[in-house]
Amino acid sequence: FIYQHYTVKIVNNEGQPGQQITVKRDSGRADFVVPMPENGYFKGVCRNKMFVDAGTGPDGRELFVYDLDRMSQFFNTPYCGDLKILHDDRLYFMMPVDEKEVTRMPDCPEKEQWLKDGLRVGYGQRCIFNFVIRTLTRKSEWACVPMQ
Repeated sequence: FIYQHYTVKIVNNEGQPGQQITVKRDSGRADFVVPMPENGYFKGVCRNKMFVDAGTGPDGRELFVYDLDRMSQFFNTPYCGDLKILHDDRLYFMMPVDEKEVTRMPDCPEKEQWLKDGLRVGYGQRCIFNFVIRTLTRKSEWACVPMQ
């Protein structure tokens, strides 16, 4: 994958889940071999941040964020559902929570289909991570998500 200041080379692990990632940086800076978590997969780059998703099912997933200029990981969190980057400085995601932590039950229109497909219903709390000031905000927003 080619980005403005980085080229990301991905090699799938042989015989097991996950990938190996090398980041080639411009301006003569050294290449960065990403210290991958078990079952880690490249998700993308935004500015100087790279995202790695670790996990093989709909639950038990973890997100790792690397600073490509400092060549280090600076944030990780469990998550469920989708990830969204807004305005290049904030990551929106759902953090898995136990049902008893949910203060306002969300609508769950897909619940019956998930159960029919052999899945169970889990819950997530909307969170926002700000890359610039490195803060995590947990919102009072809840969603149901499919779990194994």
